[in-house]
Amino acid sequence: MLNIIVLFAILLISFWLFKSSIIPGLISLFFVVAGVITFWLIFSPMFAETFTTNVTGEVTSLDGSSAVVDTDTKSYNVDTSSYPIIKVNDSLTLKVEKDGLFKGLEKAMDLNGNIYPEEEIVTIKSHNINLFKKIYRNLTMDE
Repeated sequence: MLNIIVLFAILLISFWLFKSSIIPGLISLFFVVAGVITFWLIFSPMFAETFTTNVTGEVTSLDGSSAVVDTDTKSYNVDTSSYPIIKVNDSLTLKVEKDGLFKGLEKAMDLNGNIYPEEEIVTIKSHNINLFKKIYRNLTMDE
């Protein structure tokens, strides 16, 4: 509903700017709407409740069904129970879901003094294990 109100307001402003004719008003409306849509497509994921990014890193240690994956900027603990053949030095692409901008601001503006830990949901999106590595590891794994 808010999008319709904003588009109607843009339409009124564009007609007010070009009072002499309807054609320049429609042309300006087209460019304004195209700009708003482009801005929204680029920045809306950051303003949503969750923001998803993909990061690539290397497994540095394994402990049972969890692994530590080091990226360029951070280390992530990942559940590897659905990937039993992962070993140290394998490359993984992780899907990291973080709080969006507004949710983060809402937590930061909490007046009760509550401290919220940084919530990140980290899952494995893909790995560099090809068919030959899978066959070799399945044949040579100790279990």
